[in-house]
Amino acid sequence: MRFSLIVAALCLAGCAAHPAPTEQLALSERAIAVALEAGAAELAAADLKLAQDKVALGKRWIATKDYQPARWLAEQAQVDAELAAMKAVSPGDCDSMRVTSPLLIAAFACLAGCAFVPRENLRLDEARGAYAEAMANPAVAALANAQLRLAADALERATAARDTLDDPALVDHLAYIAKQRVAIGREAARQRGPGP
Repeated sequence: MRFSLIVAALCLAGCAAHPAPTEQLALSERAIAVALEAGAAELAAADLKLAQDKVALGKRWIATKDYQPARWLAEQAQVDAELAAMKAVSPGDCDSMRVTSPLLIAAFACLAGCAFVPRENLRLDEARGAYAEAMANPAVAALANAQLRLAADALERATAARDTLDDPALVDHLAYIAKQRVAIGREAARQRGPGP
């Protein structure tokens, strides 16, 4: 009897650690709606489809009550949809377009107690490279400051997760978010910058 109570308590604690990502899913769906309004179905179809597919897959994870992958997919869907919307708007519309609220990143999992040196992470390296390249471009750095700050935050979180030997999937997820934020920033700078 005691054993089953302990197991039940642990299961409930696990559910509390990763609640259903309903708010993040709503943000993702709102970002997709904005992208559709901007004309992404025609002008950025691949990015839009990626966002829509991730929302659908996230909903399937929610149905199985596995909320962590659902949250990650919803967060990725949001930045994919924001990139699609940014690619679809005309340069004149770019300044008036509202970007959805910042990502709600889930809390990190328990820290690993190992003394290993963090291993390399290709996605994190790619995201860092994209960020450094964007920051080295004065036009992008000036015209896409908000997106680059969000990218820097995601990079910091990814680096911290890697340095604490957290789940490599979390590191990949955060690196993906950072890389997409940089892409959104580049697109925003391209549209806001002086024409050819």
